[in-house]
Amino acid sequence: MCTDWQISTDLTTYTFTIKSNAFWHDGQVVDADDVVWTWQTLADDPGIPRRNWLYDNVVSITKLSQFSVEIVLDYGFKAVDVLVDIGTDWILPEHIWKNIDYYDFTNDNPVGCGPFKFASMTNGVEIELARHENYHLSGPWVNQKIIKIIPVQSMAFHYLNSSTVDVVEECTPSQVDYADIDPDINVHSTYQDYWMYLALNQRRYPNNITEFRRAILYGINQVEVIDIARFGIGEVCLASCSLPYGPYYNPAIPIYNYNTVLANSTLDSIGVIDSDADGWREANGTEISFEILVSSESQESVDSVNLIKGFMSEMGINVSVSPVLFSVLWQAIGGVGQVGGDYNYPGKYDYDWCYAGWVGFWSDFHPHWAQWLFSKNLWWGSDNVNIPGWNNIVRNEVSDLTEEISYETDDIIIKQKLDFIQELVANDLPYLPINILGEKILYRIDEFEDWTMGYAKGPDSWDSWLTVHLIGVPTVYEYMNLAGILAVLVVICIFASGKRLQNRKRK
Repeated sequence: MCTDWQISTDLTTYTFTIKSNAFWHDGQVVDADDVVWTWQTLADDPGIPRRNWLYDNVVSITKLSQFSVEIVLDYGFKAVDVLVDIGTDWILPEHIWKNIDYYDFTNDNPVGCGPFKFASMTNGVEIELARHENYHLSGPWVNQKIIKIIPVQSMAFHYLNSSTVDVVEECTPSQVDYADIDPDINVHSTYQDYWMYLALNQRRYPNNITEFRRAILYGINQVEVIDIARFGIGEVCLASCSLPYGPYYNPAIPIYNYNTVLANSTLDSIGVIDSDADGWREANGTEISFEILVSSESQESVDSVNLIKGFMSEMGINVSVSPVLFSVLWQAIGGVGQVGGDYNYPGKYDYDWCYAGWVGFWSDFHPHWAQWLFSKNLWWGSDNVNIPGWNNIVRNEVSDLTEEISYETDDIIIKQKLDFIQELVANDLPYLPINILGEKILYRIDEFEDWTMGYAKGPDSWDSWLTVHLIGVPTVYEYMNLAGILAVLVVICIFASGKRLQNRKRK
């Protein structure tokens, strides 16, 4: 929504310049009044669900011009924290909301400024959206979008086959297999912002040895985990823990492809060997064995861990699988929060390995993801909730870099430091990333051509609908062009045939 933003050197004052060509769906201009009203309402009323820390530190919110707003904070917070919170707060149309009781209001006719506007809704049946003619970005080129409400997934797939709907998500493996052979249906593979990892509790030997963690990762066939346990949906996760696309991805990081020879030689080099030839390795003369905690509420996770158990057995490492309720697993690894955790949980950190997942760090576009995951000064990477128990020189170096990035405003410097963080993490492996979760989305190609989709966006995302082109009946002009091309081809064929006949007569 902005053409420009400026940050004062003391990080307390932010000035935003809003695009002047944005309109609400009812035709009103989106301007500074809407921004000031929304932000001031959030700052004045702590009862509204909001990002409390930011609005509790507001000194002033000022309209500088019709399309310019200044917000002043009482302290120079990290720029990245302020920008992400401001950037993810929706702005509301003041002319609609200022005169209503927003604690007792059913928004039956929502008004936004996005590419599609609300047209109608039939409860339990469908929602109809129409093209926003005054959308401030190009497009959309689709005039109407209908979201069908179909409670049974198999029925949605039936509707896809009968051309009643054009896009179906959350498809089963058998449906994907069918789509692969149907010429009218394409399969689009997407990544999710969610990846699974194996956390080795580094509070216990030999998990705290970097070379040991590398050997374990080399010994896991991540592709097979995806193909078998995840039905082929997803992608191998990079050792840097970043998603493999976007401006902050560093392609020059170590890759841990499945390599049992390298895995075994690495274990041998650090003295984790089978000295008594019983098939199991020992460390310091004691046979090593590990229990993997995994959520019993996810069969795919349990299947993944059972595969990992088999890979470890081939390397001479004895592993047992312990499926538990996620709430139990979460507290054991130090987690608290929405599942009712307890910092003083008696079984806290009483585990060897854990198979879990992480979601929401948006490493494809957000520079702050590394701090959320790795900084010892924040919740996830702190000593209170430090899942793998990572605590070495590299941890301190990564933590310092993430802190520097959070105050940095130069994109080039941010990228350089994030690249370095990814290299440090990929070499030291505080987590053993296994796979990024994914999804298969089916869509009909007899109705559409030239879908534009990113790695993590399917055809039903808003930016795909901006660029998708409906296949329409050719215009008269196009028919004339086609007829002209055919005529030229006919003349060429006649000419070529005549030449061939002349040559035959001469012969």
